Order: sequence, then structure tokens, then C-alpha cells
Amino acid sequence: MIVFCLSIHHLWGRTLAQHYQDACAVAYADDGYIKAKLSVALEVLSDIKHVLREDDGLDLNDKTKILVKSISAAETHTAAQSLLTADPSLAHLGPLLAPKAFVDDGYIGLGVPIGTDVFVQHFLKKKCQEIMEDINKLDNIQDGFIHYQLIRFCQATRLQYLNGQIDLANQNVLQQQHVNWKISNALLKKGTRDTYKTWCMEPAGRAWVDMRLHESHDPTEGGFGVSNNTITRHAASYTTNARFVVFLGTFARPAQQVWLPGNSLQDPSS
Repeated sequence: MIVFCLSIHHLWGRTLAQHYQDACAVAYADDGYIKAKLSVALEVLSDIKHVLREDDGLDLNDKTKILVKSISAAETHTAAQSLLTADPSLAHLGPLLAPKAFVDDGYIGLGVPIGTDVFVQHFLKKKCQEIMEDINKLDNIQDGFIHYQLIRFCQATRLQYLNGQIDLANQNVLQQQHVNWKISNALLKKGTRDTYKTWCMEPAGRAWVDMRLHESHDPTEGGFGVSNNTITRHAASYTTNARFVVFLGTFARPAQQVWLPGNSLQDPSS
């Protein structure tokens, strides 16, 4: 994967160097994201399509998605077709700019929803439901340790990845609490062979059990080390944002303004 990234990222850099004041982009492996006015974004898309084919023998697939704030997908499609008509050099983008390429609310990139608040919240709600259904599928595993490992490292971490990319306001706290509850019940069911249902589980007692299950310290001290999303969702968000700001700090100031217009990384209050 790293070798593939090295083979194409310089092409993105060369293309974006021509638009460093009016466009920015992020690329990872075979995914790329362009942020700019529609007219500029189409120019970048046209150029990257050319250089990918000429330098690496690659082409863009038909999964291209275009989202423009404040106007509908149909209006965006009409505007794009007008730009293609006005500039013959963009004509080769025609097959990529079919009506299905234009969206009103958002799209999914690298497993992360990008779009309106409603779109992001709906995606996260659906993802929480999928995680809980996947936890149910693990119930047939007889080995308790393997069951625990799969929940701890494969299921409990899925929301942490999403929380690192989504605003706190869109993180659907109640749905994430349902996932925490599902994880607790799955561990208790397997670990106690379902006898936990006979325990006297008053609210205070249940809270204590959940705390011990989700505390992230050494299991020999009583915790199972399964991070609770109530805590990790904040940590994931702040950590990702902090790393992004540090990354932007390596850019020249004009380039920083492309990503953070109106803000200065030299001013802590901005």
C-alpha cells in the first residue's frame, strides 16, 4: 500500500501546485478528495485524470461524487454540464459527471460520512446498529477468550475510528451508549455463562459492573480493558484534530490559509 501511495501522491502534488490558492485535496491510496469551487474542482479533476493515465496507466472509476453546498444535486449537475460545454478541455469528464455522481446530502469516503449533519448522524446510527448485530454473531464462539478479544479489538474500536472524523455534535451519544450496553451484556453473558441475569442488578450495581468492564487498566486490577465510547469519542475527536493542526503547521502560511481560511496557527485564540 505504501509503495502504491508513493507512486501516485507526487502526481496529486504536481496537480495541486497549480491551484495552491484556490483548491486543496487529500489523497490516500486509491481515494482522493478535492475541495474547491465547482469550476476549479473540475479543472483539478481533469488534470489528475490525465496525469494518472499518462504516468501510471490508471484511470478514475465511475464512483466519483460531487457535493456543492446550498444547491441541489440537479442544479449542480446542470452547472457542471454548462462548464463542460464552455471549456472543451473538460469534455473528457463527461462519463464521470452523470446525474448519479451528484448528491444532495453527502457521500462516504474511507468509511467516513462527509456531508450534512443529518446525513452524518444517519450514517452513524446505522453503523451503531451494524456493530450491535455483529456482536450478536459472535455469541456462537465457544472460547470465551477469543470472544473477548474479538469484541475488544474488532468491535469496540470501530466507533473510535468514526469518532475521530466526526464533529462531537454529530456523534449520536445515545446510540453509542446502546453499543456500550451491548458490549457489556455480551461479555457478561459469555463470561458468566448467562448467570449474570440472576444477579441483583440495581442501577448502582449495573453502573459498577459496566465501569469494571470498560475501565482501560490492567485486567489483573479488575477491569476488562474495553474502552467506553462515552470517554473515547472525545479523545478520538481531539486527538485527530490536534494531529491535523500539527500537520498543517508544516505547511507554508499561504497553504495554511487554503485549509483554514481566516485563521492563523500562530494565534492560539483563532
